[in-house]
Amino acid sequence: MVPFIALENSKANEFVGVQLYCASSWQIELFRNNDPLTLAGGLADYDYGHWCKIIGVGENFVSPKAVVAIGNSLNDVCDKLVKAQNPKISNIDMDMPVIFNEYCTTWGNPTKENIEKIAKKISHSGIKYLVIDSGWYKKPEDDWWATIGDWNESRELFPNGIKEICDLIKSYGLIPGIWFEFEKVARLSEVYNKTEHLLHRDGVPISVDGQRFLDMRDEWSIDYLTEKVIDFLRDNGFGYIKIDYNDTIGVGCDGAESLGEGLRQTVLGTQKFFKKISDELPDLVIENCSSGGHRLEPSMMELASQASFSDAHECISIPLIAANVQRFIRPEQSQIWAVLRSKDDIHRINYSLIAGFLGRLCLSGEIFDLKDEYWDNVLNAISFYDKIKDIIKNGKTTIIENSARDYNNPTGYQAVLREYDNKALLIVHTFKDGANPPIEKYLNNRNIADAFGSELNSDYRAKAFLLEK
Repeated sequence: MVPFIALENSKANEFVGVQLYCASSWQIELFRNNDPLTLAGGLADYDYGHWCKIIGVGENFVSPKAVVAIGNSLNDVCDKLVKAQNPKISNIDMDMPVIFNEYCTTWGNPTKENIEKIAKKISHSGIKYLVIDSGWYKKPEDDWWATIGDWNESRELFPNGIKEICDLIKSYGLIPGIWFEFEKVARLSEVYNKTEHLLHRDGVPISVDGQRFLDMRDEWSIDYLTEKVIDFLRDNGFGYIKIDYNDTIGVGCDGAESLGEGLRQTVLGTQKFFKKISDELPDLVIENCSSGGHRLEPSMMELASQASFSDAHECISIPLIAANVQRFIRPEQSQIWAVLRSKDDIHRINYSLIAGFLGRLCLSGEIFDLKDEYWDNVLNAISFYDKIKDIIKNGKTTIIENSARDYNNPTGYQAVLREYDNKALLIVHTFKDGANPPIEKYLNNRNIADAFGSELNSDYRAKAFLLEK
């Protein structure tokens, strides 16, 4: 769910769209007593979000921003809303370089050996970042999920320290990145028991799946994270941070006049820490990641260079989700994973890579086990991506058309057309019974200047077309 709504007036052929800048509980309602239809929204009310705020004499309160756009199509309205966002993109990330994240390669077990193996493979490939994901802080026998919170580099995994790994990555011409989920602490961490600095509800620490939450309003928490995150990044030479958030605290927390207000204040504390990271490390690339923690809304997206669009990394629904995400965040910020497996045939590899052209291309998986010709194909995909970056970054998506009714079992095909100046990018994926889609209807008197992918003569194929007038 994102804080967004669009309405169509079919008689006037007019659309209106609204996007809330709110990373805590929000509410949007439609109701009609008499004409006209009324749209209301903002912070959640007490009944649905347990939010209320006491404003004393002489005090004031500023509600979350809302941006409204009108247009003659849903895509038109969404384009205006998305372009109204003002993200803080790092200077070194402006040219939309390709990312490699090793999570779907090592599955939470990074080591010096496998990081070097990856770095050697992707060096001089056009990939700029190598991101070490979860597990860098754990003992080999522990679960990475149960050990977050203390953020001490694992000497078992990295005997000479993680700075050696950063320097190693840099030696291959890459920018090192690292994963944190710093608002949470897990049951095997020492901080898990520092309950005076954790969020509570009804006086009890909020616990979800063996994890608890730092109180981001607490100065101790900020000082702790300054040392564990900011100082760590600076001292080891990281140029990229992936900030994850995989759970929800629910309706809210203690410490304010309502649970919902506690939640709002805590989220603002998180956003303040994002800003602190940027202020102290201005060249750092920040990835805003959340597999369901409500982080793709604009007030969070304005604090980051990019964001993971979804955790549906290896699902056939990737292109469907990625196309939809274009409607509420900038494609230049939407990081889409292409997970490459040694068992994949060339068509599945192309299917994944071309989905990445709907935003920021990020690779993962068993790249060092791919056949040579398949790896050459990946390099060709990166070269094609370089040719279309300006369309992804500056263009307008004018067509998102698909016949799928079930994202887990899609049928037919999807076509996405994004236009910029005299060029356009057409991305087509076929699903079950979707062979030979009518791509001619999307060309609009344009010539195919270049293309990448598989022929669309069978199910689960993909092809990208660079079009020019």
